Amino acid sequence: MKKQSLFKVIQCCALIVIGVLFCVSLAWAENVLSIILGSSLIAAGVVILIMSIINDKSVVSPIALGGLLALALGIYFIVANAVGIIFSFVPYILIVFGSAIIVDGLIGYFARNEKVVAALIIKIIIGAALVTVGILLLTVGGFQQYVAIIVGIALIIIGIANIVLEFVKADKSSN
Repeated sequence: MKKQSLFKVIQCCALIVIGVLFCVSLAWAENVLSIILGSSLIAAGVVILIMSIINDKSVVSPIALGGLLALALGIYFIVANAVGIIFSFVPYILIVFGSAIIVDGLIGYFARNEKVVAALIIKIIIGAALVTVGILLLTVGGFQQYVAIIVGIALIIIGIANIVLEFVKADKSSN
């Protein structure tokens, strides 16, 4: 496995851990969730930033800017204890991320000539599930109590799907 693939697998494992923390967060007070989520985002932001510096030799590449954004959000969550405010944006985030995953799968298959049907199908299913959950959350009143679990499950699914995609790509390239 290449070094870059290993970094992606590590990122996916971090997503899965953050997802599990979200899923068990209902048992905790909101300030505990803010600290855990903030710490996780700070750690993820630092890892993404370091990976971007190693791979891209830049602190302002798109990936590095994502790491900086995660770092800033992590600090904000810890300082402002504002997880509840962010949960109101979750349906829109799920819709946008789900749509982006679908588009990425289609672009990868048709434009980049990555003719891996399994990757396309996985991305379409995950994207459609995220869009559907986002739309359902917009129609359900009082959804905030369920958002942490839904976000946790979404992060776990995305992490597992990306790990599977890495191994499918690694298996395809070794043949």
